[in-house]
Amino acid sequence: MSTAQHTSLTDNPLLDFSGLPQFDRVQAQHVVPAVEHLLTEGRALLEKLATASEAPSWDNFARPLEDMEERISRAWSQVGHMNAVVNSPELREAYNACLPKLTDFYSDLSQDERLYAKFRALRASKEFE
Repeated sequence: MSTAQHTSLTDNPLLDFSGLPQFDRVQAQHVVPAVEHLLTEGRALLEKLATASEAPSWDNFARPLEDMEERISRAWSQVGHMNAVVNSPELREAYNACLPKLTDFYSDLSQDERLYAKFRALRASKEFE
C-alpha cells in the first residue's frame, strides 16, 4: 500500500468506527477506497475463517464474522444515507460503483459452502446449547 493510500485510508471518515458517524467529513472520494478496503479485509477474513482447522466457536468464528459485517454495514449505511440526503453526481457515481462490489461480496459470503459447514458445526456444538 502506498503512503498516499495509507494516509487517505487513515483519514477516511468512513473507516473511523470510534464514535458517531462523521457525516460532515464524508466526501464522495472517500466512498470507493473505504468500501474496497473493507471488502478486501472482509474477503481475507472469510478465507481465513473458511480454511481454519480448529472447530468453530463463537469467539473464533461467529464474532469475527459479525464484527467484519458490522464494519462494512456501518460504512455503507453512511454512504446510503448521504446518497439519499445530499445526492450529487460524484456521490452517485461512487455509490453506484460500489453496489456491484458489495453484491458480489455478500453473494460470495452467503453461498460459501465452507462457511455454511462451519455454521452447521457451531450449531451442533455444545457451545451452542
